[in-house]
Amino acid sequence: MTLFDDDSYEFHEMDSKDRCFRCGYSSGSFFVLRQVKSMKMVHLCEECLLTGISDYYLDNTRPWSPKGKSRK
Repeated sequence: MTLFDDDSYEFHEMDSKDRCFRCGYSSGSFFVLRQVKSMKMVHLCEECLLTGISDYYLDNTRPWSPKGKSRK
């Protein structure tokens, strides 16, 4: 497992990177968070993040790379 490999993170079975896990919104950008109930990663839109923040963790296990540097 590498921290830069998206396949190394377990996403919820019902999650899709193209829509919000909570409301189904399908355009724009999404936040990737860990759902407390399942402990799996999900994609959320901004509105669902703000209204349902107590149901999700900000998963900070992935190291932050300096701006402009590619991750390898």
